[in-house]
Amino acid sequence: TTAFAGFSASEPTPPCGTQGSTPHTVWYKFRAPYLGGVTVNIRTLFTGNPTSFNTIIAAYSINGNPCSGSPVYTPLGCSTNGLLSLSPLTLAAYAGQDIFIQLSGQNSTSGNYVLSIQGVPQNISVSNAAGTGTEPTIQLKIS
Repeated sequence: TTAFAGFSASEPTPPCGTQGSTPHTVWYKFRAPYLGGVTVNIRTLFTGNPTSFNTIIAAYSINGNPCSGSPVYTPLGCSTNGLLSLSPLTLAAYAGQDIFIQLSGQNSTSGNYVLSIQGVPQNISVSNAAGTGTEPTIQLKIS
């Protein structure tokens, strides 16, 4: 739940949505994949429906310690509809690095939710030049 969460003066303001005068934020961290993209999804606990409060999901890379000092936040994406897609092209520069998710309610709202972070599978195609007698070529397409 975001109901008992606070907001630190050192936190960035999400690049989308409106947090309101008393924002409640919760932070998560995951490791960016070496290949592929990621979807971040917010749903209700038991029904899987969208949450009962309007959410803001923002993703950042952070240079420095986010718990002390003056970290530098680089926004990677932001969404106000409960679903944030981070493309392979966005995440490629951060492969193997920690990505931070900031979850907040719009206009100071709060509520319960389930957070899902899932890798996006890549398209893999197998082709063989017809009649050449060569071995098939496996081609990895990042899209």
